[in-house]
Parts: sequence; structure tokens; C-alpha cells
Amino acid sequence: MSTSPIALIMPIYEEKDLILDVLESLQLACPDIITLYCIFDSENDSTIPVILSSRGKFSYQIQILINEKYDGPIEAIKLGINSTKENFIVIMTADNTDDCNDILTFYKIRQTLKADYISASRYLPGGSYSGGSFIKRKLSLLANNILVNLKGPHYSDPTNGFKGVSREFISAIKIESTRGFTYGLEFLYKAKKGKFVVESFPTRWHDRTAGFSKFKIIDWLPSYTYWFLKILLSR
Repeated sequence: MSTSPIALIMPIYEEKDLILDVLESLQLACPDIITLYCIFDSENDSTIPVILSSRGKFSYQIQILINEKYDGPIEAIKLGINSTKENFIVIMTADNTDDCNDILTFYKIRQTLKADYISASRYLPGGSYSGGSFIKRKLSLLANNILVNLKGPHYSDPTNGFKGVSREFISAIKIESTRGFTYGLEFLYKAKKGKFVVESFPTRWHDRTAGFSKFKIIDWLPSYTYWFLKILLSR
């Protein structure tokens, strides 16, 4: 049974070339406050043997979960949330694009401000967005600018998947997203509607250094648009 304050949920699909860098960064940044939950669509994912062979090197717990019923990142995240008991949850990617040092920032904001939804923003002062798909970057920036200008700074970078949520908040909602990483937008919408405490902080994001992106802009854009409009039109 985990006794750490943070459940770190990480959906993984074929990241054997980058996962060790991520695990080592977590060991340096926050080994005493996390239990890492690695969620896979298949027990045959080539990342799993890499994790199993190196797990003894790290002081934090690593749990491996197989999402046997569904596939895709959002269903993996749902499984992770439903399989954990920790009072605070951080969701991050396994492609070494998120800054592991930010997990401490998530935790401090949760502890000091009692925030229920926390977004790591690439667009706040001090944040950065380096590399990646030109179209994806421009759409993300456009969504950010519209919401921040019309709604305020706490709406910054809702499309980024690097999020922290409290158990109280996540237990109070039903996750409706079924495509991609749209949970960031959905969580923001429901946190604001439910009058939960929303905070954000700057993060530095950089494109992956190995492998290829699994982000499906065309397939997932309708879902992003749906939740974006829900936020935009909400009162």
C-alpha cells in the first residue's frame, strides 16, 4: 500500500528509449513524495521490461497497470485515477518533455493554497514551449490567448496535459473525455463550474529527443474544440 502524498500517473505507449531518463529525473527531483503509476494498453509494450529491470535503482515505488478494456491515453488516466488512493494526483507524460522538478511545485501549491486543479503553463512569464509540431503549438497558443484574455490568468495553457488535481475534486466529477488529452480542458471547466480552487504556474516544455509523438491532431481536434467552447461560453 502506497504511503506517498502524490500519485504520479503516467500513460505510456512504447517509450523504451526515453523512460529511463524520466525515471532518473524523478529520482533526482522528488523521490520521497511520489508513487509512480505506469499505465499501458498492453502487457507486451517494450517499455515494461526496461522499467522492471531498472526498478530497483529508484527509491520511490513504481506500479505497473495494464488497461485491458480500453486503449488510448484518457482511458489509461481514468484507470490510474481509479486505482490510486493518494490525496493528490499529478498527470504527466512519459516522453521526457515535462519538467520533473515541477512536481514539487504542484505539491507546494496544493499544500499552501489548497488548490484542487493546478496547471503547468508554458505561456505564463517564465514558462517556455520549445520545438514540437508547428500546427499543434499554434493551436495551443491560440487557445491560451483567447481564454486568458477573456477569462483570466488561471485559464492559462489548458491544453497542456501536465496537471495536478486533488482527490476531493476528481471524486466529485465524472470524467467524460474519451479522446486524447482533453482532460485538461474538461478538468478546468468542471473545477471552475464547481467553484474549486484553480491555480497555475510557469513550466518549461521541450520536444522529445527520441521516438515519435503519438499526438493525433486531426482525430482529437473535435474533442478539444468541444471542451474549449464549453469553457469559453461558461459563466
